[in-house]
Amino acid sequence: CVADVAEAIIGAAYQTGGPGLGLKIVKLLHIPLPFIDSWEDFALKAKNPPPDITDPLEDNVLESVESIVGAKFRLPHILAQALTHTSIRGNDMTCYERLEFLGDAILDFLVIRHIFDLHGRLSPGALTLLKGAMVSNSVLAAISVHYGLHRYLRIDSQSVKNAINQYIPEIEEKRRAEFAAAKEEERPCGQYWLEVEPPKSIADVVESIMGALYVSDGFDLKGVQRMYDTMLRPFYDQHISLKTLSHHPTKILFELFQSQGCQEFQIAKYLHSEGQNLVRCEVEVHNVILTVGIDASPVLAARKASLEALDALEEVKGESSFPFGVSNMRQIKRQRLPFLLPRMFQGELYVQHPLKKRSHLGYPFFHTTGTEHKQVHAAAKAAMTPETFNPFPSFSYTGPLRPVYPLTPRRSVPETIPKPEWADTAQGIPHQEQTRAAQTIKILSAKEQDIMREVCRLGREILDITAAAVKPGVTTDELDAICHKATVDRNAYPSPLNYRKFPKSLCTSVNEVICHGIPDGRKLEEGDIINLDVSLYYKGFHGDLNATYPVGEVDEDSKRLIKTTREALDAAIAICKPGALFRDIGNTIEPIAKANGCSVVRQYTGHGCNQLFHTVPTLPHYAKSKTPGTMKPGMTFTIEPMINLGTHQGVHWPDDWTCTTVDGKRSAQFEETLL
Repeated sequence: CVADVAEAIIGAAYQTGGPGLGLKIVKLLHIPLPFIDSWEDFALKAKNPPPDITDPLEDNVLESVESIVGAKFRLPHILAQALTHTSIRGNDMTCYERLEFLGDAILDFLVIRHIFDLHGRLSPGALTLLKGAMVSNSVLAAISVHYGLHRYLRIDSQSVKNAINQYIPEIEEKRRAEFAAAKEEERPCGQYWLEVEPPKSIADVVESIMGALYVSDGFDLKGVQRMYDTMLRPFYDQHISLKTLSHHPTKILFELFQSQGCQEFQIAKYLHSEGQNLVRCEVEVHNVILTVGIDASPVLAARKASLEALDALEEVKGESSFPFGVSNMRQIKRQRLPFLLPRMFQGELYVQHPLKKRSHLGYPFFHTTGTEHKQVHAAAKAAMTPETFNPFPSFSYTGPLRPVYPLTPRRSVPETIPKPEWADTAQGIPHQEQTRAAQTIKILSAKEQDIMREVCRLGREILDITAAAVKPGVTTDELDAICHKATVDRNAYPSPLNYRKFPKSLCTSVNEVICHGIPDGRKLEEGDIINLDVSLYYKGFHGDLNATYPVGEVDEDSKRLIKTTREALDAAIAICKPGALFRDIGNTIEPIAKANGCSVVRQYTGHGCNQLFHTVPTLPHYAKSKTPGTMKPGMTFTIEPMINLGTHQGVHWPDDWTCTTVDGKRSAQFEETLL
């Protein structure tokens, strides 16, 4: 606890005053680190190392690496150091190991900031799981091979070379198998690298290059942020999430223990006494060895032990002699945990603990006073009829809005209308959005631009028709029916329908819902605000737009919110032209929101939109983002700021779609597709 406080103080100093203040605080706290008084010398010595300490880079290596990482090296000889393995002697101050150590620290910082931007309310346990998955040697080695960085590593050790040559075909085969399985099973691609132990050198090169870029830029984060946004962020977003983490047996096992109120468990690792180079992993629960896994790879040994433990729990379920009773274990393990894990970490589930009446997983939600609490429940109850129900009665809602189920059946689309790839699949996975080609910003031809204009004109017609029906007493499901009919009447497909299993043709976000509200049986009430998000697929292209509307007469805060959001979007559109920076979209939007006492949502962004529903570029709406890139003729993308009256953070309902403000205050959004 004391150590955590010290680290928190140092982190606050770094955030507010940069590395200089951070180092000063470390010294003032008398942290017992060797040679701490001379730490500043590293900056002085590393800026100008001898340029001839290593052989110069081979032809085209500098250009190739810069192209991969998306940033320029002001001092190419620092990159040469980063690519020179420890088997070759380098400069003491900027040798491979030192740069890798520096890059490791920087990567930790960037990963944590990335996670906080996406999941502002995750518990420390969830943060630890995600961070561990993003910075492990296994994932860094996979990234190195994925982008080809390993090809530029200079090594003078045959054993290291042999290990790399053995690893590369194995990891590439794992990648092909995972992509094929994901496509067949209609699910996102997971962590294909978990069962392959990588050579440390091939993982370290990512961090050593990051450290070299930091030093080369004069100890500035701009270059490494570009590298992160270009390489690491897209890879993480494609492969690593709380849902993909839930498929790892060790994490399933630990979450299973925690869900039963058990905190006394661990995986202990030892050198195996019966064989050389073998690792023995033991799953210990309440100081009892439950299972053992043995393998040359620590990763595989832990995985084996975890799988055996899950099977062992199946065998002993319900036995009073076991530290805690576990019922229906196989069903939980195989079916419910992939769904429960993200919800547990976002504080959406409660579990019973043998020593406590009730314990909460994750951060607590915003609470209301007793009077407000009764008012919220009264409003929610009034929205229900004997034929309807709230599907998530134990969920800690942040505002008065409640889902009103059952949902009506999925609406049909005529067979004659061309459909996107997810339309008739079980999981609705947009596989084309996950390909490497989808990571390049597309420039549309003149003919394609004409189609995009036509698609967006149709989208505007559909939105106007749907909005005309907004009034008190109309259900959001009725609005969905109007939108669906208007779409198919124009020989188009409603893009949201079955996209990642979204059940409706329209997103309806009411009051505190930030985005992706599912149309249901709730009737609109006087004073509500509602966002209608219309998307359609026509002639092979997608159009995407939305707007927020008052329902009858609304209060002054809601009027201010709607007006601010529209003004922010219009101002952002006004700066768009060839050569404009993508990051200036957020630099334009956030000052307008703040000037009007509002905040900008950071969880969701604008996006490319063309033959793919969601693609690059990714365009944050908040200021001071590190988003790289400039606008060029022929690009198509959306700008869609979500503005809140309260805090910018959001939390998801258990339907996996509806995102609401964490404080229950209202949110508005407007969106246009730009060409």
